Amino acid sequence: MGDVVRVGVATDMPVTISGSPFLKIRVGKEFVQATFDAEASSPTQPVFSYTITALNSSDSNGVSIPSNPFVLNGASILDSNDLSLVSLRTRAVRDNSDNKVDVTQPVVTKIDVSAVGGQKGLLSVGDVVTVTVRTSENVYVNWVE
Repeated sequence: MGDVVRVGVATDMPVTISGSPFLKIRVGKEFVQATFDAEASSPTQPVFSYTITALNSSDSNGVSIPSNPFVLNGASILDSNDLSLVSLRTRAVRDNSDNKVDVTQPVVTKIDVSAVGGQKGLLSVGDVVTVTVRTSENVYVNWVE
């Protein structure tokens, strides 16, 4: 959860997007709206983003895109001559197994504590304590000192 799905749409010419168009994508069994992400976009590759939430179902096949997924939602997509793009039709993109969704939170399954040094269960300055935490799936930790 909290991961962001980003979909880049390659265009054959620079485009300017105004407003809030979105792209329909399928996560699990439901269709969701990936919104236009101006900061991640370039003139020839608009990017649409969607953040995975706890309300999404897991998607073991991977995220997919239906045919004709663009919804202008009152927005405009213009080419370099300020002409509205007539065709926003696309083919469907099948399940992408590189982008699977798992919304099951990992849980702690075991904690091991060991110490080097100390006598009769008492630790002193300089003794080493190791704590090992095991989880139900891989967890990535950003260590900040």
